[in-house]
Amino acid sequence: MLLNNLVNPEIIGAVARCGHKDKILISAGNFSLQTRANPEAKHIYLSLTKGMPTSTEILDAVLSVCPVEAATVIGDGTDCEAHQDYRKSLGGMELEVVSPDEFYALAGEKVVQVAIQSGDYRPFSNILLRVGCSR
Repeated sequence: MLLNNLVNPEIIGAVARCGHKDKILISAGNFSLQTRANPEAKHIYLSLTKGMPTSTEILDAVLSVCPVEAATVIGDGTDCEAHQDYRKSLGGMELEVVSPDEFYALAGEKVVQVAIQSGDYRPFSNILLRVGCSR
C-alpha cells in the first residue's frame, strides 16, 4: 500500500528511474509529446477530458514522491492562472519563464526522462521540472 498521493504505476516507475538533474515534463492537453518531447523519454498520456486532469493536479501528485529543485514554464510576461497554481504547489519557488521556442527545445533534450500529458487547456499550462536530491 502506498502512503503518498501518487498511485499511477507508470508515473511512479518512470519517476523512480530519474536521478538528480533529470527533468520531468508535464504538458498541456494540446502539447504534442510525439513531436516536442524527448522521444526516448517515457511518454504517459493522462488526458481524460478537456480539463481533466489539470497539469497542477499532476504536479501535486509528482511532488508527493519527487523532490524538485527548479521549474521552467512557457510564458509571455503575464502572470497566468497556471503559473500562479504552480508557484503555490511548489511553495513559492521562482519559475523560469521562457518563450515557446525555448521551451520546445528544452522539452526535446535527452535529460527529459518523463513526459506526461494532462488534459489541461489553460494558457501556458506546461511545466518542466528539474529533479532535486532526496531529503
